[in-house]
Amino acid sequence: MRAESYGAGAAFIVEGQTEEEFYRQYLFWACRNHPGSYVREGRDHGEVCYVVCDGGRETLVKFMSMNSISQITNSGAWFLRSCVARHLGIPWHVFLAYDTDGHSAPVSQFQEGDWAALRREIGSSAASVTDLAAEADIEDVMLLDADGVLAFLGLPPDTKVPSGGKGKSKMRTLHRMVSVRNAYHEGSKARPLIRSLDMGLIASRSPIPFGAIDAAIWPER
Repeated sequence: MRAESYGAGAAFIVEGQTEEEFYRQYLFWACRNHPGSYVREGRDHGEVCYVVCDGGRETLVKFMSMNSISQITNSGAWFLRSCVARHLGIPWHVFLAYDTDGHSAPVSQFQEGDWAALRREIGSSAASVTDLAAEADIEDVMLLDADGVLAFLGLPPDTKVPSGGKGKSKMRTLHRMVSVRNAYHEGSKARPLIRSLDMGLIASRSPIPFGAIDAAIWPER
């Protein structure tokens, strides 16, 4: 792959594999909802990547899943090495997807600690850095389409979603309502559930700036 073939790059640095799967599926959904746009999977120096093709413009999209906050330093080095250094001729838009570790406040941006240090490390090398910060868990974002979750599980539409606590705990409880042996699986195993959700509805209900993703990848739309 040659850097000059791309108009821009989008790097998603995510806290865990479920966040990675969620935003990857959002990418696929957004492509389907931009007429004439499509995404193909590829390799960039051995790393799995995606190329969004929109008319004559191509955007390189890469994901880095940390799985542990201790990997946050490595994620900054990954961006500088695998994104910027390999593709010097394009602007890079960075999206930081993580949770705020609190379920009593609205979904909001989190500006402190290790994530703030990461922003400082990559800020001068990125055209933009956007926080995709979710209240408690990415599952809270998924549950913005509660009807979709219930339909996927085959639960009655009037089933009450548990209140209080984090989204992951709520999701586990809903799965157990189907069967005590019906476990909620995270990461790539959550793909069928995520694919069944109404991404448009979620984006319209969530304070998370999904529009910033669209603006970076489809800037002229």
